[in-house]
Amino acid sequence: MVLKKGLGLIISIVGIAGMALSYEEVAQVLNLTLPKMLSANVLFYSSIVLVILGILLLLNRGGGGNKLKEVPIYHGKDVVGYRRQ
Repeated sequence: MVLKKGLGLIISIVGIAGMALSYEEVAQVLNLTLPKMLSANVLFYSSIVLVILGILLLLNRGGGGNKLKEVPIYHGKDVVGYRRQ
């Protein structure tokens, strides 16, 4: 789970950086030129997808695979406790 959150954080940061680089003013200040195949619009929209993917990984709580299941312990018809499996 920690790996997913770390990966989600990195993907979100890369997406935010890509969104910033899609603006000409930021690219000029950093003296970066975009490749001709990668227009500002393509970079912007792909960065939005990366940010959304990163947020989904950050918020993903995982399945129920790691949870311990509690089952009741019966004494006759009465439940006297719970046991974890």
